Amino acid sequence: MTSEQKHHEKLEKLIELVPIIRQLFATDVGIAISDTEKVIHQDFPEYFGFGIAVGHKLNPEDPMTIVMKKIAGK
Repeated sequence: MTSEQKHHEKLEKLIELVPIIRQLFATDVGIAISDTEKVIHQDFPEYFGFGIAVGHKLNPEDPMTIVMKKIAGK
């Protein structure tokens, strides 16, 4: 099993926890989960209207994208 597959398994576990995480907040929250390149899961109330969909490519210039890639060793 490659490190990328292990990482993916961790993301899948995180996705499974999204409904529980949302219940921890007293107000509506939206959650987007991404790998280092694109959004792989999103769960937002309908009225949020962020326009972030699964498959949305992350901006490679975004500071968070840069940090994630450094952590992932890419």
